[in-house]
Amino acid sequence: MEAASIVPVNVRHDGSMPLPVTLELIESVGRRAFYAAVLRAVNRFAQVDHCALMRIPVGGQIEVFGADSKSSPSLLAAATVAYIDHYHKFDPNRILLRDAKAMRGELQVHRQRRVDMGDRAYREACYERSELVERLSFSTGIDDGSLVALNVYRREVTGEFNRTEVASLTDIAPVLLAACVRHVDLIRCVVRDAESWHELLKMRCASLTKREVDVLSCMLSGMTLRDAAQACGIAFSSAVTYSSRAYNRLGVRTLREVKNLFEAG
Repeated sequence: MEAASIVPVNVRHDGSMPLPVTLELIESVGRRAFYAAVLRAVNRFAQVDHCALMRIPVGGQIEVFGADSKSSPSLLAAATVAYIDHYHKFDPNRILLRDAKAMRGELQVHRQRRVDMGDRAYREACYERSELVERLSFSTGIDDGSLVALNVYRREVTGEFNRTEVASLTDIAPVLLAACVRHVDLIRCVVRDAESWHELLKMRCASLTKREVDVLSCMLSGMTLRDAAQACGIAFSSAVTYSSRAYNRLGVRTLREVKNLFEAG
């Protein structure tokens, strides 16, 4: 892993990124189109096969807010699930948490190549099976002491980033990361509908079954359990079972505690 490069983060358009690209990012902040907009933006400067946005808290589970991919989304989704379930603890970005408050508003750039990864299980589950060879991670500290990280990846068919590509992506990273921080702030505060909760639960609670996600997303959007059963086309008794199983998997007892999983620092 290379030494971190640190540059100030600002939201002004400084000429390193075309204005139309910057405007598209701004317009998509807080919306589902954000991740696709980020992927298009970085591909103006280097070939990037996959991107993912996450928040790394001081305590608790890493939150993966969303991702987009140019190819093999199923493979990369499997890698994301493996990462969330187990291998996040091997992420070198966790080392930065001790300085997260001090580095608020500054950019850290870390390069992680597959050939340099020490943990074999992590390398195999999150990189080899998804045919990934490298990750560039751009991160910064935010007010609550956690990190927001934008990760961009290259697949085997594309090869590793060269120095020019790393420099180009680092140049535009302050604008990208400022947009990412704002997006995270909005997503964490927004009142979500059932479809939004469904996507969020699938991404960040990978242990839940499809039916458990269906029922829980309806309840999180404000439906009663009986309404959730009707919306999902299942018996009320089945909805009770699925909600109970979901709570057990998440280690909670109430719907409020489920929401706290997404709101707590």
